[in-house]
Amino acid sequence: MPIREYNVVDEPFVSVRMTGGEAAELSLLDTFRQASDVHALGGELPTHVFAQLRLLLAILLRSVERDDHADRDEEPGDRWLTLWRSDSLPLEAIESYLATFHDRFDLLDPERPFLQVPGLRTTASTKGGVGLQRLVPDVSSNGLFAMRRAGGLARLSYAEAARQLLHAHAYAVSGIYPAGSDDLSEDPRAKGGKIYPLGVGPAGDLGGVIIEGRDLRETLLLNLVLGSAASETITREPISYEEGDDAPVWERDPLTAAPERRPRPGPRGQADLFTWPSRRIRLIHDGQGVTGAVLCYGDPLGPQNLHTVETMSAFHRNDAQTRKAGRTVYMPVRHRPSRALWRGLAAILPQDVPSRETLQPATIRWLGELAERGRIPDIVLRTRAIGVEYGTQSSVIDEVIDDAVDIHLALLQEQHRELAHTAIEIASRTEDAVRALGRLAENLTLASGGDRDIAASSRDSETAEGYALMERPFRDWLAGLDGGTDPDDARGDWAGMARDILRRRAEWLVQDAGTPAWIGRAHKQNGSDALNSSKAFLWFLRALGNALPAPNAPRADGPTPSRRAPGPDENEEIA
Repeated sequence: MPIREYNVVDEPFVSVRMTGGEAAELSLLDTFRQASDVHALGGELPTHVFAQLRLLLAILLRSVERDDHADRDEEPGDRWLTLWRSDSLPLEAIESYLATFHDRFDLLDPERPFLQVPGLRTTASTKGGVGLQRLVPDVSSNGLFAMRRAGGLARLSYAEAARQLLHAHAYAVSGIYPAGSDDLSEDPRAKGGKIYPLGVGPAGDLGGVIIEGRDLRETLLLNLVLGSAASETITREPISYEEGDDAPVWERDPLTAAPERRPRPGPRGQADLFTWPSRRIRLIHDGQGVTGAVLCYGDPLGPQNLHTVETMSAFHRNDAQTRKAGRTVYMPVRHRPSRALWRGLAAILPQDVPSRETLQPATIRWLGELAERGRIPDIVLRTRAIGVEYGTQSSVIDEVIDDAVDIHLALLQEQHRELAHTAIEIASRTEDAVRALGRLAENLTLASGGDRDIAASSRDSETAEGYALMERPFRDWLAGLDGGTDPDDARGDWAGMARDILRRRAEWLVQDAGTPAWIGRAHKQNGSDALNSSKAFLWFLRALGNALPAPNAPRADGPTPSRRAPGPDENEEIA
């Protein structure tokens, strides 16, 4: 029998992995009810995890705010602590909230379908609809970044269609879209039936950061910043916040093809932001599954200065946009596919001196302040980075980023700020040491008679190998830093271990370079000297000692490893 109703409050669609390891799909109600038995969220891509978590957070946030049994005068931190100490989520408040808005979560409702526009159409859709290729991110006609080919995508289950619907609002690509219309309105931005690029989905501009706990209950609470604390925590400035001002999309008037009319631009709070309707969508179904979709532009949302409401990304002051706008502009710190999360600790951990240049994710600062007040113990936080790299004018997704590091909550506290600074400093120094290894490989290639292009390739390849060698040891070292760790001891432990690893690799490189590199070749800038493996190795040792000095050892004379000053007494690529 054809299905005419699929309400995600009751029907399964949230992708999860249970604590026993098995994969499952749960309804919204069951996800909250079984949160302690769910190890983590899942999905077709890591970005589905981010999109689903933000939906769950919007529901949890609004349930807590609307809880009739809550103490309205209770400070947000105390309210959060009550939730943390409970054995389960506030199910009574959640169930009451979902019952109130139950009809807004029906994926197939003809008048108010979940996160969709009823009757949405374009020129293409009036001719029988369009395929699912644009709705599903892991599909490609040429097989690039594709887990399935476009030609084989004829139908989605209702559960997957709901996940892809969330993902499209969060991460949809930019480019030229068809203009949309419905029985109530049409998109006023249309030019010749098209809408020209308005940007990617709002999550696509972020360097998304999730704090993962031992189960989904902990994960939801660790990413929950209550009330106006979201903006006050990260900006340290009072932000006006009115009860009921923030609302997710399903609490407002139904979407139409036209952009929403708002009393003021931008999101009014976390719930609004987490459910931002960046696209206008209508799923086409046949009673057995989803066979097509109409996908148009919705409400664009630029990434500038979202730090007052966005809690799940770091931000950095952008000088160029600040000068142009005549006011301070913060932009999200996006993840880079080529850079592991441990190398970007400065965007996560608090600095030894608070800076207005880089703002840590509000979730991290919020947890640090809660720990500072003794509200939660020193637990291990799994900090997970999720993001995307767009290509070709942001019209395609080139790569999905998914990385994680474990850190103790103590590193977020003011009293352990020196330890956090040590971790940031050591990550930077380790990068210097790895680059020195890359330059050794470059110099050995030149000493063997290789040309500059081959030498540069050797440098890049060996630098990548160096980072790979540091990957697991650094993560283990970082995870071991807690409230009882002495910063100097931690610095010395890592320096000794990293120097040993990189020196062994360097010795192998010298041996592998063989006799030609040992004999060397004339130095172009000094014909009486030769560049050979012995000299290249000595330069490497000097750079390694500068980057990761032994305890109480003075830094070697001369430039730091990151400088590139020519001279036979320094670790330097030979011109």
